[in-house]
Amino acid sequence: IQMKAIMTPEERTLIAKKPTKNPEAYDLYLRGKEFLFRGGKLNFANAIHQFEKAIDLDPEFAQAYVWLGMAHFQQSGSKDYLNENYGDTMKYFARKALAMDPNLSDGYWLLAEYYWHLTQNDSSIYYAKKAIEIDPNNGLAYQALGVNYYMIKEFPNAFVNLEKARKILAGDADQYTQNLNWRATVYMAIGDYEKSHKIIEESLDYNKAFGYSALWILNFTKGEINKSKNYIDSLCAMDS
Repeated sequence: IQMKAIMTPEERTLIAKKPTKNPEAYDLYLRGKEFLFRGGKLNFANAIHQFEKAIDLDPEFAQAYVWLGMAHFQQSGSKDYLNENYGDTMKYFARKALAMDPNLSDGYWLLAEYYWHLTQNDSSIYYAKKAIEIDPNNGLAYQALGVNYYMIKEFPNAFVNLEKARKILAGDADQYTQNLNWRATVYMAIGDYEKSHKIIEESLDYNKAFGYSALWILNFTKGEINKSKNYIDSLCAMDS
């Protein structure tokens, strides 16, 4: 399968700021993100390896530390999050990146992710806003902000920020798919099942696993248990 070379707003910003003077380190960093977005234990391990090699070539490559922290968290799996202390690993690398570059928007975004997973929404909202203050085009920070507002049931603020994220992340299939599913989740929470279903249908064009996951939850919420089971069966058929 040949991938389309779509440059995301984040990548344009990175290139403009020249995050590293070492082109080999930058190439390893991009490869690391590619592995990370593929998902799965092996890909997460490969992502960590690529980020670490990039940092070996340029120990001051702050952006690589941010994504190394996220890769460690993803590798841990949510059920091991606190037991394995990967949350602290994520926080550690965010702080390390910010020590090198105090104006690194993604460093604050990673802290927002860290506190969101600890359900410390006030802290997460603070750091997401800080990330946006530094870079108003940080789609991931808008997404983090929208998800936090959803969690504390401030649904209008959730919609506003997730919509801002959607516009910015439109060129990034992986992040855009997550955005679609969060927006569908918020519509589900307010009882607008029709709009939720419409958004999920769009997500199926990008990632069937995400879409089927959302559809089984939607149908379960609506009380349509047999339909819900069918989507679970579809998921199991994709990955036993």
